[in-house]
Amino acid sequence: MKLLLQFLLASLLIFATQSRVNACHALAVQDYTLSVAGGSVNVNASSTSPTCGCGVYWLDVEIRCLGEAFDAGPFDPTQYLSLSNYPYFQSATMLKPNCVVQAYPTVNIPYGNLCPGIDYQVRVRENNNGNGGPWSNALTFTVPGTIDPLVGNVAATNVNLCAGDCTDITASVVGGCGLAPLYSWNTGQTTPTINVCPAQTTTYTVTITEQCSNLTTTESITVYVVPTPIAGTATATPNSVCAGQTTNLTLAGFDGNIQWESAPNAGGPWTPINGATTDNETSPPINNDMCFRAVVSGCGPSDISNVVCVTISPAPTLTVSNATICAGEAATLTTTVSTGGGTYLWTPTNQTSADLTNVYPGVTTTYDVEYSLNCCTVTKSGTVTVVADPVASFDFVNECLGTDIAMNSTSTIAPPGTIQTYEWDIENDGTVDYTTNSITHGYGTAGTYDVTLYVETDEGCSDQITQTVEAYPIADVDFTATPLCLGNPTDFTDLTTVANGGAVNAWNWNFDDGNTSTQQNPQNTYPTPGIYDVSLSVTTDNGCTSSTSIPVEIYGLPVADFTVNNDCVDQALTFNNTSQGNATNFEWDFGDGSALNNQENPSHQYNAAGNYNVTFIISTTDGCADTVELPA
Repeated sequence: MKLLLQFLLASLLIFATQSRVNACHALAVQDYTLSVAGGSVNVNASSTSPTCGCGVYWLDVEIRCLGEAFDAGPFDPTQYLSLSNYPYFQSATMLKPNCVVQAYPTVNIPYGNLCPGIDYQVRVRENNNGNGGPWSNALTFTVPGTIDPLVGNVAATNVNLCAGDCTDITASVVGGCGLAPLYSWNTGQTTPTINVCPAQTTTYTVTITEQCSNLTTTESITVYVVPTPIAGTATATPNSVCAGQTTNLTLAGFDGNIQWESAPNAGGPWTPINGATTDNETSPPINNDMCFRAVVSGCGPSDISNVVCVTISPAPTLTVSNATICAGEAATLTTTVSTGGGTYLWTPTNQTSADLTNVYPGVTTTYDVEYSLNCCTVTKSGTVTVVADPVASFDFVNECLGTDIAMNSTSTIAPPGTIQTYEWDIENDGTVDYTTNSITHGYGTAGTYDVTLYVETDEGCSDQITQTVEAYPIADVDFTATPLCLGNPTDFTDLTTVANGGAVNAWNWNFDDGNTSTQQNPQNTYPTPGIYDVSLSVTTDNGCTSSTSIPVEIYGLPVADFTVNNDCVDQALTFNNTSQGNATNFEWDFGDGSALNNQENPSHQYNAAGNYNVTFIISTTDGCADTVELPA
């Protein structure tokens, strides 16, 4: 018992001593820091050494935009609330049994609770089981990024009021930091919603400011005070139109909101015209007689204007001709109207005459003409069809004289055109053929001739071409043959001529004895006398062939011989012609320097004895000759 008493006394003494030295309330923190950690800010602080025991401890943390006032409003010093959202946070609790400097659990403030691009300030204090210590100095940091713009909106319950009525106008905002905005109306009011009772049409403006970001937006709305409606006076100009045309609707002396209506007659039924809500409107196209009126609304019953009616005028009829022309020709389109006295406008030529004249379209073209009479306009079209000209051409092959030259048209025309007429003009002949596309023609004289082909389509479009054809000259074949005595070569001489500067470039001889030649001037030796039918065929440089045949007689040769009947000196010798053949010419050479011609059986006396060789030459009238030499 004594020992128990001593223990209790000692314990009381120790407790009394500790109560005097240690603090059981919150003190100022130390080691207060802010640090960025990824997408958040970490708040760290430590409890000082004099604080210990006395229950749980925690940190109160308040964050505000830089320039925004701290208020510590939600913190209850008597209890731990576990606050963890802007602008109030608390750390986890801790026990502090020992009187040492001890770090509080880290408080994490996510960027997701904050605005990007905004500067913030943070302060902390120690809380000991309901005893709040002094607040620290504020530390600042900036959230990275860019803040969304502040977007304001203002709406009214009713923007159209009758005089004396009221409406609520409400402003709202999105963007920024999403914090509570401040509202400043041009009426002096500062609440998001205001109630207004304008005596006349009024515009209301609110400036919305967000404290944290200092972003500002200004929005306006107009509330209209609608008067008692006054219908005014309606007019329609013109009041007579053609089918499909419009009229101009006007309203004067009105007050209120306009809605135009239409009806088939003055008695209705009336139908609103969609979108026609001003004092000056264009009616929809009118195809039948139509009436119009304006309904003017405002406060109280609507007022209705007078009725204006528009009638349909009969439109004139218009017809336009078509035309077909050849390329390069002028075209004319004519019009016919049921009622004259109107005006014309051709497109695209801008001619204002009734008929379209002197147009030269290069291709098929459609022309529009507007005919206007008494405000009625009708439009019709006429087409000028441009037919392509034919292209005249023909082919041919030049021929030799005596052979007809074939000429064939190769003229063309673009579809769907058709060539109907062919006309051939043959120079120096007068031959004309209107019906066929191919002809043949022969010329009586070699030479060149112009041939003209005219072609024409069924639309009268034409073309022509002139080309030069040639009738090649043929050779005038002739030749001579000499000599004509058997045993001697017969020389054939070509005497062929070609007119117009032509020339022979091939010869073909047939000597009628089985021999031939392609030389121009050949030779041929005949084996026997007789008459031979020699032919010569020649080909000119243009390929023209012609020939002729001439009988050639080959004469037999005479055989010279003679005898002498006296060989005494001082006596004349008689020479006797014993030759064979039909010799008619005789030539004697007596061997002593004496000669005698044209005697068949001459006499000759030698003046001295000796041996003499006598030469005897005989020849026929054909020039065939023979010679013999004998001693006398």
